[in-house]
Amino acid sequence: MSRLSLSEMLGMSLDQMFAQGLALRVEGSLRWGEGPAYLRAQDLWIYSDIPNNRVMSYSRRAGVNVFRSPSDFANGHCPLRDGGFVSCEHLSRSVTLTDVSGRTSILCDRFENLRLNSPNDVVEASDGAIWFTDPTYGILSDAEGQKADPEQSSNRVYRYDRESGKLTAEIDGLSMPNGLSFSLDGRTLFVGDSGAEMGPELGFDPSGPRDVFSFAIDESGHVAGPGQQFCHIEHDVPDGMRVDAKGRLWVATGRGVECYAADGSFLGCIATPEIASNLAFGGSADDELFITTATAAWLLPFRK
Repeated sequence: MSRLSLSEMLGMSLDQMFAQGLALRVEGSLRWGEGPAYLRAQDLWIYSDIPNNRVMSYSRRAGVNVFRSPSDFANGHCPLRDGGFVSCEHLSRSVTLTDVSGRTSILCDRFENLRLNSPNDVVEASDGAIWFTDPTYGILSDAEGQKADPEQSSNRVYRYDRESGKLTAEIDGLSMPNGLSFSLDGRTLFVGDSGAEMGPELGFDPSGPRDVFSFAIDESGHVAGPGQQFCHIEHDVPDGMRVDAKGRLWVATGRGVECYAADGSFLGCIATPEIASNLAFGGSADDELFITTATAAWLLPFRK
């Protein structure tokens, strides 16, 4: 398969790249694709099919398979540096750890003795702490979890310290915190607020929040102060996001995967045929971009 650099992909569409043999359509039968993550030890991509309550996997060796079913309506996943991976589950309203042996356990499901809302997306900080967002999407209806009243007073971003087991609320001023990613040096946390999209009952409100914010991280590994607006999303809302090896932020939105420079300036977009939900970088040589959209999963090998 031919390869472009990530910069050369900007301004192109997935359909164009597919037609030119530059992108692989892994599958197109999802009900809502989410949470791609590369598991290096297994040379395997995993991704969620939330309404179908399953996690799928893909490798060139084995193709597409069901990785976990039921999945407790798992959403985001993050591979850990020391092996295993963490997942955000809507139904259990928890963040779980799958260790290198495949055993799964709950890391956290409560804050101040009250149940979490529905953990959404998750990343690992350079100090090993687990950060995740906790909006209410998984409890707004039974479509991606189980409808329930929230027990938490806010939709927050949390930090879980794996050494102490302590869960701290780091950000509580966003409407619906969603995707998140750290800068290369770990001193900035990017978080998307997708509050303009409030689920199936309320739908999309174009006047609602749909921005990405940046938060400084202090020497102790916690949020240092209020966030700053990093960029505004014009098409739908910001969903999953990741920072690449050059420090650029890639954000899944209604028009595709948008790319922003470190100063927040817009660099371009990989257009998708439907709403893009999430993305991740990975592969055995760290030269693959995996994109999930509403019903499909795509793999884009790139030239480093």
